[in-house]
Amino acid sequence: MTAYESRAIICVHVYERTRPVLFAFVEDGELMCFCGAVHPDTADSYRVAGFNHLVEHDPTLASLPQLAEGRQAERIAVGEPWMEGPLDD
Repeated sequence: MTAYESRAIICVHVYERTRPVLFAFVEDGELMCFCGAVHPDTADSYRVAGFNHLVEHDPTLASLPQLAEGRQAERIAVGEPWMEGPLDD
């Protein structure tokens, strides 16, 4: 199980469960979990949720690597391995 025990900022698609988490990163100490689509940079495009609630809905998120500041992980589909690297600009 992952050690992420706090909140995550998620895109509205993940919040509404219309798309899975395929892209995650840490920025300013916050875990971000998005579907990988492009979103407008507006507050109504994002929500805050407990990471444990995300794992309850998608247990494969438990395999998300522990990311340091400025690192990202992405996968091509639910159940596929995470690929980790530096956060792209």
